[in-house]
Amino acid sequence: MGIVFVIALIGALFCADNQDFLKTVKKERAAGHEWHYIGPTDLDPTAKSIPLQVEGHDPYVLWKLKKPE
Repeated sequence: MGIVFVIALIGALFCADNQDFLKTVKKERAAGHEWHYIGPTDLDPTAKSIPLQVEGHDPYVLWKLKKPE
């Protein structure tokens, strides 16, 4: 029972901490945007994102929501 609580707590904290990002994803997916792999790319300061970061390197993203052409 304890592990289930810990997993639920981590999930709740993730959702609470990233609420703006998750709302933006929901809105853009409803508008037809799709996830595209862009490889390790510097952060776009105008886009909401959850960056990856490795010690000694700048934050980066691997996926981006884009409207299909």
